[in-house]
Amino acid sequence: TSDRLRQFSTMQLRKSTLVFLCVATLLVAAAPAAVATSPPAPRWANQFAFVSSVQDGNGNVYGSSQFYYDWSIPAVAQVLASPIGQQYTILNVGNQTWRVNVGNSTCCLCTNPYSCGDSTPPLPNWLQLGNSTKFLGATTINGRSCNGWAKYTDVAVFGWWTAVSGGEPCQLSWLLGETRNMVMSYYSDQPTDMPAGVFDIPAYCPRVPTPASPSCSISGF
Repeated sequence: TSDRLRQFSTMQLRKSTLVFLCVATLLVAAAPAAVATSPPAPRWANQFAFVSSVQDGNGNVYGSSQFYYDWSIPAVAQVLASPIGQQYTILNVGNQTWRVNVGNSTCCLCTNPYSCGDSTPPLPNWLQLGNSTKFLGATTINGRSCNGWAKYTDVAVFGWWTAVSGGEPCQLSWLLGETRNMVMSYYSDQPTDMPAGVFDIPAYCPRVPTPASPSCSISGF
């Protein structure tokens, strides 16, 4: 009798173990898989400056850029230089944009609605607005691992990358059509690093549209 009891107990233990394993397997199978979340899109500093090379999508360098931003005005000044020394400035103050050639003191007011007409500098939270921002993942830029985001608008696609470690900006890009990457070698959000008068509109720049305004271009040397 005692042998039968031991056999019965052993059988019951095996059944209980089997039931437990089956239930545990079902619970594991039913558990939701961990979902990888994208990092939140960053916000621009209210004031910053950077120096960069300007490259195409293949990494070929065809110029350099000094970029200045101040949301309190609001204004953006971008000084572009070619490898052979050509230089001009795109100056966007309020809702007006000028192409300024400082070397020969010429300037035109851009009114083309497809490139610069009635455009204002981006809000500091431009990447966070709406639902048209896409996380691009991480890539290596200037030896740093950087997270990227693309913002899709009606007329353009812009990209912004920041370092995975520390969050310092790495690159600003134009991604529609011919890619233009501004790969940063220097960045600062310290007001003391903003040159005095960088957003001043030269006296020789027109304040209202002129006959030359429709053909005023801010792209190309």
